[in-house]
Amino acid sequence: MKKIILLLALIIMMPAGCEKEKDFVQTLPACSSDIIFTRSPVDAQDLIRFIPLGHYRPPPHVFPTSHHYIDVVRETESVPVYSPCDGWILSVTERQLPPPEDVEYSIRLWACREVMIMYGHIPRLDPSILSQLGKVSTTESYTTGGEHYQLNVYEPRIQVRAGDKIAELSGPPGIAGMDFGTEDKRVSLPLANPARWKEYTYAHAVSFLDYATQEIRDLYYETVQFRNDGYLQRRTPPLEGRVCWDVAGTAQGVWVAPGRELYPEDPHLALIRSNFKPEKHVISMGTSVPGIPSLAYEFYPMESGHHNRRFDQVTADGSIYSYSGFSNIWEEPITDFTFPSENVILIQLIDAQTLRVEQQTTSDGPPWAFKNNFRDFLR
Repeated sequence: MKKIILLLALIIMMPAGCEKEKDFVQTLPACSSDIIFTRSPVDAQDLIRFIPLGHYRPPPHVFPTSHHYIDVVRETESVPVYSPCDGWILSVTERQLPPPEDVEYSIRLWACREVMIMYGHIPRLDPSILSQLGKVSTTESYTTGGEHYQLNVYEPRIQVRAGDKIAELSGPPGIAGMDFGTEDKRVSLPLANPARWKEYTYAHAVSFLDYATQEIRDLYYETVQFRNDGYLQRRTPPLEGRVCWDVAGTAQGVWVAPGRELYPEDPHLALIRSNFKPEKHVISMGTSVPGIPSLAYEFYPMESGHHNRRFDQVTADGSIYSYSGFSNIWEEPITDFTFPSENVILIQLIDAQTLRVEQQTTSDGPPWAFKNNFRDFLR
């Protein structure tokens, strides 16, 4: 699968748009309740894998991702990428890649006043789009996952129609992929602390399939359930996945390291569910807790007791809960080399807004008590 840890965070999870873009969006017609997407962003014969919302891969992707991943098979040098709707391209971000690569792009395409589509990891723009980019508007820098990005941002006004070719997934024959996200400003995710997210598109993340024709929905649902070649499949509705797992007053959901910005996500924490097997719980660990490598720690939860308890049943009851016996997404045990089997992750909800986490070993308890290596996280 194409690298699945990088660029779309730079446009989905950063504050939503410059003033020039916002002003123009207000001139667009309001979205209707009808179908918006009448064209798949890739041809059906090219589609090989579809990743539901809510993917995670810390440290860059600590939070559940608010975009899909769409992978294709390249039997020739390139696969076309289309606009799924009528609309306007109002932002293009260009990132220089190290040799022998060239550049890759992210695109923000507005279908109407409230709905925006975001593409990431696009290696080549169609000449019709490239010729209309104009001059660089701003240059930005960003660091996540140990990688530093220098970005050129363009602010064109390019009108497109559903089915217009806007880009290509290019390179030698093989598998290529892109990020594909959708924002609907009419939708607000049930985040436990919505005020923290009000400036970010993440708070309004949806799946494009909720706005697509039945033919498009059937194509992607069939892919994620029965194909997804070489990757996991999802059989649990909603098949498009889920972004927000927050449950106020419990440990479940996204937690933020005190004094740190929301993005990059590296220092933070998320106690969530698998985007392929929602019955499986995940500690998506950032870089803040000593002794716990930044990794996704997965397990099947218990319905009672204080070990491996369901996150949405962990409340501020004064108890410390222990977690161990982790696997990865492929159900393979987390190796002793990565996180020794005697290691335990302790979690306590101090109050509705504060979560405490520490690494100890099986020789330390039970009963459990925090020592001096814990870290607190906030809603």
